[in-house]
Amino acid sequence: MHMNALESDGYNEIMAGVRESFDPGDPFASVQEWRFAICELLLFDFGHLVPGFRTVATDPEDTYAIEHMRALYVIQDDSINQKYWHYEDDMKRVLVMLDRYREWLHIAGRDY
Repeated sequence: MHMNALESDGYNEIMAGVRESFDPGDPFASVQEWRFAICELLLFDFGHLVPGFRTVATDPEDTYAIEHMRALYVIQDDSINQKYWHYEDDMKRVLVMLDRYREWLHIAGRDY
């Protein structure tokens, strides 16, 4: 697994999932899948609404990205154990990186 020595284990674990599922034939779809999954988990599991993110769902969609990230932390009694709270920050940092990559795809004309 590729590790970024300047980042946390949580960031590296999430990015491992992004890299494993990345489709070079449709990078925009790959980026969007993870962006939406992170926004949904930040909202539904951590109670953080990402500016500009809108959903009509009442629960996160069941996707590989959701399953990968939820396997990293434990939800008990409809809340996350305090020792897993750092994953909120890890997800936010991955989201920033994915937003930058999405912008690059837009500039390159590879979005839709």
